[in-house]
Amino acid sequence: MRKTWLLPIVITIILMVLWFNRWEYTATKTTNFRVIKWRTDHWSGQVWMETYTASTTNPEIKIEPIQPLVSKDPKKTEANYTILWIISLGINALWLLIVTPLDSKKKESNIGGEL
Repeated sequence: MRKTWLLPIVITIILMVLWFNRWEYTATKTTNFRVIKWRTDHWSGQVWMETYTASTTNPEIKIEPIQPLVSKDPKKTEANYTILWIISLGINALWLLIVTPLDSKKKESNIGGEL
């Protein structure tokens, strides 16, 4: 019996592991009214700086790439990698949905078969 559903499950697990290991926070600095965090995108190699300003009147969050820039437009590169991951996951889910019913139909048709 062929387990055609096994490969899409393995690919889904690999995609999930890649997603959860994408970002790494490398450093954090806290001042009176601001928190700065540096994080690395392992897919593109770009380092990003997140700035959280804690103010009662105007709280603010800024996320921007820092030098050296890996590409000309790091925000677009990050978005492209994310879209590519989502498309890969969607194709894999469709593949799994198509393959799984085929296996269950084969089993049902062979229940009353020959010995």
